Amino acid sequence: MKPTFLSKTLLLTGLIALALAGTAHAHTAIAPLGDIDDQGSNTAVADITCFNDGNGEPDHLLASIKDLSPPVPGLLINLQMLKGKTFAPGQPIIATSTTDPVSGDTEASDYILLHRGGGVYTIMLNKTGPGTREFELVWHCNAADGTHTGTDIVVTQYQ
Repeated sequence: MKPTFLSKTLLLTGLIALALAGTAHAHTAIAPLGDIDDQGSNTAVADITCFNDGNGEPDHLLASIKDLSPPVPGLLINLQMLKGKTFAPGQPIIATSTTDPVSGDTEASDYILLHRGGGVYTIMLNKTGPGTREFELVWHCNAADGTHTGTDIVVTQYQ
């Protein structure tokens, strides 16, 4: 695939949106995934850090994904979340996932949740086939009582 000016512009816009969204309290980002010429293998990866910002110790990260593009049969957006980098005793890698089951409707996926305390969680977004999909990602780090805690995001892959 030869990157076009449009696909590069969309990529840059998406990266900026994700970076800026990490500083907002709502923790919502809207960005495109893929371009007209893609083969369906586009993936976005980000690390979300949950920390005590004075509102309490983080207990969990929760997130959901919504496909904002017009419906295309069989073309869906998936969100995976994991925490842990090794299979160390007491800290195994734990993962969960969700899919927006209907592309282009007004409903998001179910929220996914990992109770792994503070630290770095990794999220990955992909789609089930070729074509551009615009998505809305929502994420929150919370204390055990549901109080919002510190949340930072760093995009590590966007292609």
